[in-house]
Amino acid sequence: MRIRLTERGLLLLSIMLSLVVVSTAVSDVIMLGIAMVIGVAIFSDLIYTSVGVVRSRCYCVGCGKRYRLWVWEEKELVLHILCRKHVSAVHLPKWAQVQEAQYGSGEVRIRIKTAFDYYGSYRLSVTVEKPSFLWLYTVLEDVDTGIELVVYPEALYWVLRVLGVLGLYIKGFAEPSMQQLLPTSTDFGEYTGSREYVSGVPLRRVDWRATAKFSRLYIKLFSVGGEASQVLAFDRRCIGRYTCDRIASALLTTAMALARSGSQTSLCYVDEWRCNVFDRGEELLLHTLNAVFQLNVVDYGQLYEFVEPPIVNVLQKLLKVRSSEGFEVMGDAIYIISNLFHDTEKIFDIGRRAVQKGIRCSVLTSARPWIDASSSSEESAIKKSHRNVVRALKSVGVDVIEMDVRRARGATW
Repeated sequence: MRIRLTERGLLLLSIMLSLVVVSTAVSDVIMLGIAMVIGVAIFSDLIYTSVGVVRSRCYCVGCGKRYRLWVWEEKELVLHILCRKHVSAVHLPKWAQVQEAQYGSGEVRIRIKTAFDYYGSYRLSVTVEKPSFLWLYTVLEDVDTGIELVVYPEALYWVLRVLGVLGLYIKGFAEPSMQQLLPTSTDFGEYTGSREYVSGVPLRRVDWRATAKFSRLYIKLFSVGGEASQVLAFDRRCIGRYTCDRIASALLTTAMALARSGSQTSLCYVDEWRCNVFDRGEELLLHTLNAVFQLNVVDYGQLYEFVEPPIVNVLQKLLKVRSSEGFEVMGDAIYIISNLFHDTEKIFDIGRRAVQKGIRCSVLTSARPWIDASSSSEESAIKKSHRNVVRALKSVGVDVIEMDVRRARGATW
């Protein structure tokens, strides 16, 4: 709990100090008396605040709940906070925003909406402002609502989708076959047509020409894979929770699309320049899952809420694959998944050489990697570097897809 001067209090304090200085200089007793009266008012209000306002604690009514949601979901909450004193304002964490606030006598009702940039466990604490009797001071009190929000990464969603494709039982998830697989976040590849808009599809995929023609919202469809041989290059190095989740999600969605094509796929680790070659889509998906678990975005413990323990134990076994050392531009299509901050020159060289050979090259990266920056100077440096690298890749003909958190309000658990 903290006490601070309001703008009114600062104004009176400055007036009092000015009067004291002037009265001392000109020996004016009246000015000195006025300054003393103001000083008594300021001191009295401080005593009232320390004794009365500080001791009147606030608490949240009907709170203490636990919510689970995906990182792209926005959760609306209604809070009812009771205080013995008047509340003038409330402050929330940066991931929560006030939608509506109703201030009453000793209580406040607020409707808030949460939106998260990355996964994790969040506890909602509300800071309330309680003014003093003369409004010269305000008391800041942190009210623990007891509300906990467990935010799951987007990569976990795609892990569950992959397990569904592999025929493993998942609570609450459909089990599509390999032929039925259609990742909803694929925004790259060959354009194959358009269809009517369905809920949850990003608006960036809207086909405005078809929408204008049929007077209904249409989205573009893309096809990934289908070449005789394909390369999926993956850089496991990332900055923080946001970038790691973006990289893991991009890897899983791309692997799902390539597995559906039935073509031979080489999964290459950019940081080690080592490749594993797969002829079957199921092998590619299992090895991709193992790579995602190494990022520590998704852990095996989270899967127990969806998958039976024996299945989790099976997933922990390593898959035997054929390995080939080194990396060379090969195949009919190359998909590179990286944050573009490691081995940038090599990635640029691979993309340039691929384009020169007539090979389709796509780079998937996080849209806002600077979110994971630890300081404003680091944020500025990452933002500048990211934009320069993206611009350079596009200049040589590489298709760059920037992946971001999908924002969609949905039902939580």
